[in-house]
Amino acid sequence: MRIAIFDNEGVLVRSDWDSVSNTISKCLGVPYESGNDLKRRFKLWKDGPDNPLDIYGRGPEHMTSDTFWDIVLREAYQAQSTPERINMLSSVMRTLTSIVNEESIGLVKELKNAGHKVFMLSNAIPEITQGNQRHGYYALFDKCYISWRIGHKKPTREAYETLLSSEGLDAVDCFLVDDTPKNVEAARSLGMGGMVYTLGDDFAALRNTLRDYGFLVR
Repeated sequence: MRIAIFDNEGVLVRSDWDSVSNTISKCLGVPYESGNDLKRRFKLWKDGPDNPLDIYGRGPEHMTSDTFWDIVLREAYQAQSTPERINMLSSVMRTLTSIVNEESIGLVKELKNAGHKVFMLSNAIPEITQGNQRHGYYALFDKCYISWRIGHKKPTREAYETLLSSEGLDAVDCFLVDDTPKNVEAARSLGMGGMVYTLGDDFAALRNTLRDYGFLVR
């Protein structure tokens, strides 16, 4: 039977960067900036293995929370780093994923009820996972593979192979739903099926694609 693998942010839950930016503005005493501008600030560093966000997203053995938020304060905000400010930034990021998409969650439930195994494979820092867990939907999945827990991030081969080998799965039986094209491309290169889907896209098209791939959905 086919195996479904879902990304989290952008597929199951919407990130509220505007709200996070508003809180940071008030707490740090800096001008408010749009959520999109805040995302760019947090992704200040170039892509690659030396990116602090990438390192932190691979787990505390690579970079601790205090070290990461100290870097954000000093480099992204040119602000003094204090324990209080580090705790504030860490806490506010737990509220980022505040809007669960009931349509997507309903699809996960439908797949489970039809007998399919369903997994999550997500790139996330610890704060985002802690925030998401308050929604309760993690329990719907057979298992959640989160980058900071497994030590690997999509689109690296190791991220997918960790899930496949841990669960004893064949790539050809698996299908990834992810909002990032390069993650889907990497999955396909290993023999998995995949579709780029972001909240707000044509949900009927997602259902049709899953059905065509052999999933028992309406």
